[in-house]
Amino acid sequence: MLDISTTLHPSAAILHLQGRIDSASSRQLEQIAATQIDNGHLKLILDFEQVDYISSAGLRSVLLITHKLIDLSGSLTVCNLNPSVLTVFEITGFSKIISHYSSLEDT
Repeated sequence: MLDISTTLHPSAAILHLQGRIDSASSRQLEQIAATQIDNGHLKLILDFEQVDYISSAGLRSVLLITHKLIDLSGSLTVCNLNPSVLTVFEITGFSKIISHYSSLEDT
């Protein structure tokens, strides 16, 4: 299960994620991100502070969001990756293509 709340700032939309990003919840993440993009927010920040797991389906969603934003000259940033999620990002190479920060304040 994934809960998503959104904080809007002039420079970015921040999606605060809580739970697991897997095949059951990845479509929800894509839809909420698409809504923010459609509303003109071309800089998205995904706050992983309360995410304890991401599957390959979740990674696919993050990649789809990234490509959509790049196509629109936007950007995606992630922050607050716990050690296990950070390891997944590093092993898959996502840490090389997606900006990631240790805290929301650093973004």
